Amino acid sequence: MHLLLGQLTKEKLIQRVKDAKWFSILVDEVTNCATLEQLLIYVDYVDEDGETNFDFLESSFNLVVESQTAIQPGGDYASLELGLKDHGQVEAFPKNVVVNYTTALERNLDKRFQEAAPILEAFSIFDPSCLPKLEDLAFKKYGVDEIKVLHKQFQFDKDHTLAQRYNFKYLMSSLKVPSAVLRGKNDLSPTEFILRKVVKEQVTHRINFPQIMDAAQICLTQPMSNAVVERVASAVKKVKTRLRSRLRNDMMASPFHISLNGPNHDTEECKEMLTEATEVWRKTHFRNLPSIKKLPMDGRSDHEGSLLYPATKADNGIQVEFPDDPQVAGTEAQEVGEVPAETELDAQV
Repeated sequence: MHLLLGQLTKEKLIQRVKDAKWFSILVDEVTNCATLEQLLIYVDYVDEDGETNFDFLESSFNLVVESQTAIQPGGDYASLELGLKDHGQVEAFPKNVVVNYTTALERNLDKRFQEAAPILEAFSIFDPSCLPKLEDLAFKKYGVDEIKVLHKQFQFDKDHTLAQRYNFKYLMSSLKVPSAVLRGKNDLSPTEFILRKVVKEQVTHRINFPQIMDAAQICLTQPMSNAVVERVASAVKKVKTRLRSRLRNDMMASPFHISLNGPNHDTEECKEMLTEATEVWRKTHFRNLPSIKKLPMDGRSDHEGSLLYPATKADNGIQVEFPDDPQVAGTEAQEVGEVPAETELDAQV
């Protein structure tokens, strides 16, 4: 049942990612109590309601074996036809990822951001603090260079994107940004505030600004920091203790999904997931169990349609009955032919 709940949570997450048009992946490394490094995979996406989600996807501490299995005939990546000749290349990165992580990051940091910096700077078209005033001459040409960078990187139609940019800057100038956001006293930056607002209202804006909306979603899904990923380290310590230091990937991933991505208690989503997991568990193997519809409900005469047994408290100690009146106890003992202990002591004295 524990694995089923984790698997159902993961499947629902994967379905939401499939429904999203844009998403990004962030991989980070964490060390557990067994001093084993493992990779944690997070996914950032925008759901159908326009909300940005950054959820745990998978963990792996045996990536080398998994990669070798995946490239074999019949594996998930067999179509790549890597073959044994590339076996060393496939194995090199996952095997040495922890050893060379810091060195490679330091060596390639500048090189990587030299290529990514123009793209990240191009998203400044969503920053209201950079938008010139309507009466300024710079307002007319604002965002042209940035749109060219985005069009080249994400294969947008250049002419349509430039035309949408011309009208979108008027829309952005009409949006009211709270003063706390502009002064930096809010958790949201001005750019993130505009992005979340336009994506939340994408049903209205997508008709006039389809490619601008795509650029906004791409910007929201960019993993700019691994701070959110670090919170899974506490979950690793709770799940993988010293007494449970040899858990498999599936046994570890299920508690992570339940703890990090699962629904809150006492919600309809939680009840639906428990019901679905119970039905899958009952269909997996034949079990001599009562029908789901006949399980009892709490405090009701109707025993139809519940999967929850009422929670009761039980004392684990030994229950012993002590009479309230000792004289009554002595009288009852004499009636059954027993002599009270006090009478025996008096006779001996």
